[in-house]
Amino acid sequence: MAALFTSALLAAVTHHFFYVYLNGHELDSFKFLSQVAVSRLTTAIIFLFKSCIVAAVGIAYMQAFWSRVRGTALRIKGLDAMFSILRNPFRFFNPDLLFRARTLFILAMVSWTLPIASIFVPGALTSMYNFHLSRLIVVTSQPRTSIQNVSAPVLGPLDSDVGFADVGTAGTFIGASEQIRRVAARVLTGGEIINWPSPCGSNCSYSVSFFGPAYNCENTTDLSSAPAPVIQPLVDGLLALFAWGSVDDYNAPGVFGTPLNLSSQGLWIRTGWVGPNITVHCTVHNATYVSNVTFANNLPAYTTVVILHNQIPSSVIGNYYDLTEPSNTTPASALWQSLNMFAIEDSVAWLLSGDAVISSVYGGYDFNKTLIGMSNLVQFNPFNVTPTANLPQQLEELLVNTTLSLNFFLQFPPIPQIINAKISSPVIYTSANASTISYVSQYSYSSTTLWVPYSTALLIGLLCCLVGTMMLLANGVDSDMSFSQLLVTTRNSTLDSLADGACLGGGAISDEMRQVKLRYGELYTGLQYQGEDELVRHAAFGLNDEIVSLSREKVYA
Repeated sequence: MAALFTSALLAAVTHHFFYVYLNGHELDSFKFLSQVAVSRLTTAIIFLFKSCIVAAVGIAYMQAFWSRVRGTALRIKGLDAMFSILRNPFRFFNPDLLFRARTLFILAMVSWTLPIASIFVPGALTSMYNFHLSRLIVVTSQPRTSIQNVSAPVLGPLDSDVGFADVGTAGTFIGASEQIRRVAARVLTGGEIINWPSPCGSNCSYSVSFFGPAYNCENTTDLSSAPAPVIQPLVDGLLALFAWGSVDDYNAPGVFGTPLNLSSQGLWIRTGWVGPNITVHCTVHNATYVSNVTFANNLPAYTTVVILHNQIPSSVIGNYYDLTEPSNTTPASALWQSLNMFAIEDSVAWLLSGDAVISSVYGGYDFNKTLIGMSNLVQFNPFNVTPTANLPQQLEELLVNTTLSLNFFLQFPPIPQIINAKISSPVIYTSANASTISYVSQYSYSSTTLWVPYSTALLIGLLCCLVGTMMLLANGVDSDMSFSQLLVTTRNSTLDSLADGACLGGGAISDEMRQVKLRYGELYTGLQYQGEDELVRHAAFGLNDEIVSLSREKVYA
């Protein structure tokens, strides 16, 4: 019993130092100690602990049994339960065991419940996600950063036909193509950039630079340079919002073919008599984009700095005619670049151009062409239109987000607007240095989680072993449940007579026989002598009136 308890203690200590050794090491960093091997060794140590502690309590139970049966007489069915309870849990329902042998009941209960400790011990290797080979668990360590070269998608040079220009009668440019307007509409209504797959894994960041269009927007009260439609009288005082886009600048009524001056070109948004009277003017420019892209758990975040260059005039629409004229001195690549950037801006301006008018005395609105009501740029309430406080900044971000979202065409290439036209991809791949964050899995050991179940099991096991030791000292002999022990304790002529007709055991044992009370002690019938009048002593189970208490001293006649 002491050896088994000591073995259980050594198993717990071994388990502790094994986990201490693993703590902080990466998974599979040991040459001969893979995750599978760790799982198997852990299971073996836990099994050894459970087997030893349960066996020690079992021996304590046996000592307590022989001590108990030396007391008052017990019914045979109660003795049956006491003999087999360590193997059959249904024996717990025997009333003799529960009410007349509580110590045995408790020891048997401990023997059956101590293995529960093995369920909680594996949790000492705790973590963020499970490794399912066993109950072994791993933990994610601090991130590890490395630099790698990746191919990141960016807006290309746009120096050829990329399918952004919508072609009308006689080859005229009539605005941005429907496919790029669809991208702009998704950005406007969704309020965010259309994402693209990470080129460097689920946790990384990189920076790219490219050219694209950008707005320069500001609030203004000077309408002297505004196009006529912007400053025209409001219709019955009900016009709530008016937007005037760049293509319309060039094709404005009465000035077809004659571009307006640069100060009047661009996007104009005006709120009228309803709500605050605010006018915002945005001019479109060539710009350098410096975009930092970060993927965290495969979710992207974008930070973009825009450096403005020259303003793009609406006269680039006229250059569309020059793209097929060999005598033109301006390279076609430069003409295409300006025209394609203008088309990107027009896809945004086209969504906003139009007006919103109060529709009735109930406060609703009629929207003419404009989709601004589907955005978060302006709040529409009955009889009240409230632009956001930072409307100029949000308009600038809208064009930036639309430009970044053109990476959409990586997976869904644009279609040509002219039959048999050869178009280039608007998006290309560029080389970028990506900072990749990898999370290396490490073992992490919690000694508290291990020792709480182990120490509880050891403490209960120790108490049981102390009880067994006391019973052993009281018995004076190490008794067990072996066949030889039963042989010497059941050699009694009274029992032989009682068992007549029930020699097969099992169902052949009558209920009347099970109710007979027996007691273990010294059989004091049929005295025999063994030299110098010393009595021959016989310890056995017997009826209460033929048994006396055992004594270590020799008995003489």
